[in-house]
This record gives sequence, structure tokens and C-alpha cells, in this order.
Amino acid sequence: MLSVVGLAPWWLTALVILRDLVIVFGALTYRQLFGPVRGSPTAASKLNTLCQILFCLAVVATAAYGWPGATVITALGALVLLTTAVSGIDYTLMYSRRAAEVVRARGLAAG
Repeated sequence: MLSVVGLAPWWLTALVILRDLVIVFGALTYRQLFGPVRGSPTAASKLNTLCQILFCLAVVATAAYGWPGATVITALGALVLLTTAVSGIDYTLMYSRRAAEVVRARGLAAG
């Protein structure tokens, strides 16, 4: 909604949504090919959520009260960008490793 009203850049919103879609579709694919997904949030994901919340609060507070200001919003936006990318890559690597383990275990059981 912050992007809809012009308070946050669309590209940042798109990146956050894209990360979530990658996680959801990755989990669905994993479940279909390998079985139940035993997921839990990673440290990178928790940090990403914190950064997103702080960014949103700073944007709303700046719009309403003029504080903490554009510099803080820019810094928090950069942190959201960084932690979103790191978290997305972290999930992708984690589930890729799990899938490889399942494939190896299936190969050993068949062989």
C-alpha cells in the first residue's frame, strides 16, 4: 500500500513480493517432488521481516510527522533490499540442499 500511495518505490515492493513468490513456489515444487516441507524461518528471513517493519514504520512516521526523514528511509530501504536478496538466496540454497539430500538418499535406496 505504501507504493500505491507513492510513499515507497514500486521496485522495492516488487522485489519483496518476488521473494515471497519464489519461496512459495519453491515450497510447492519441493512438496510435489520430494515430500513434506518442514519449513521454519531462517535468521536471514527474521532479519528481513524486522527491516521491512522498520522501513514501513519510518515511511509512515515521516509522512505523518516529518520524522525520522528521508535519510533513515533510504538506509532502511537499502537494508530491506539487501536482506530480501540474502533471505531469498538463503531459502533457495537451503531447499536445493535438502532436495539434493533426498535425491541422494533415494539413489542409495534404489542402488
